[in-house]
Amino acid sequence: MDERKLALASKMLKNREIPAGEVCEAVGVSRSTLYRHLKPDGSPR
Repeated sequence: MDERKLALASKMLKNREIPAGEVCEAVGVSRSTLYRHLKPDGSPR
């Protein structure tokens, strides 16, 4: 994931109203890729 996608995904995850599946669709990555780069609370790993 590039920096732009990471920033968007992080912001969306921190919202807590947006399900992880929607975040994945929005940035075009799988759930495993999302969580490889970000913790469930949206902070970076």
